[in-house]
Amino acid sequence: MGFITFDKALHYYNLSEGLSQPHMMVAPDIEEIYLPAYDGLLVNMKENREMIIDLLTRLPQMFEGNMETGSALGPALQAALKMMNATGGRITVMQTVLPSEGPGSLKSREDPNQRSAKNVPNMGPATDFYKKMALDCSAQQIAVDIFLLNGQYVDLSSIGIGSYM
Repeated sequence: MGFITFDKALHYYNLSEGLSQPHMMVAPDIEEIYLPAYDGLLVNMKENREMIIDLLTRLPQMFEGNMETGSALGPALQAALKMMNATGGRITVMQTVLPSEGPGSLKSREDPNQRSAKNVPNMGPATDFYKKMALDCSAQQIAVDIFLLNGQYVDLSSIGIGSYM
């Protein structure tokens, strides 16, 4: 199990057994995805249960004062794919805003005047980035679950294709 959080940057968490608490590593470069460390990013859930619970307990306080509104969903998915490339597994995404940073960024296409029109232009994906990510994940035996918790427009037709493959 491993964790990545993101805003305009990616935040990786080292959960190695020898640490007294989870260690966050920030990668501000979202154009060229790299893993800041190879050890400790993915850990056995059973063996590292206390460290995982500690991280989940600390996460709300860690980002409590964060005023950043950018969302680098695309780079976070690329990083998760890179982390799990050798093992496969499942990526679970919790997303609350429209992805706005780096590869896979989207712009709002919602037009309230077009909601009841016959040919709504935003019924199809705005980019093929998420379809390519889904195909790459599928090739590595990685499933993607996306939970969208938005109170506003999210472009489900673009992002949601990541869970279809």
